[in-house]
Amino acid sequence: MPVGSWRKIKLGLPALGWAALILLLSSIPGKELPHGPELPHLDKLVHVGLYAVLAFLLGRTGLRSAWVILLSIAFGCLDEFYQSLTPGRSPDGMDILADACGALLGAGFHVWLKGRGKEESAS
Repeated sequence: MPVGSWRKIKLGLPALGWAALILLLSSIPGKELPHGPELPHLDKLVHVGLYAVLAFLLGRTGLRSAWVILLSIAFGCLDEFYQSLTPGRSPDGMDILADACGALLGAGFHVWLKGRGKEESAS
């Protein structure tokens, strides 16, 4: 395997691990979800954060930003479907919107860091 390919695989592992964590969190039945302080829309902020990290990690693989955003949003849609299979959970279009906002933020942050010379990508 060429060295460049191995490097891309290594850069992709954190994104795969983060995606697995998102699916793991989606596997928690509704009645077992932790109940914290009653803050309005806290779940949407969690979605934004999770998908911002996912998009940032995908950006590190060298994918173009448009692909990073599209893949992140597609994964968010699949995750919402997956949640529909989990007891006590249901899909929510507003969650997908929050995922998309997170994807835009994460991809934008990666582009910003890359422009400042602080982030190295596989490309």
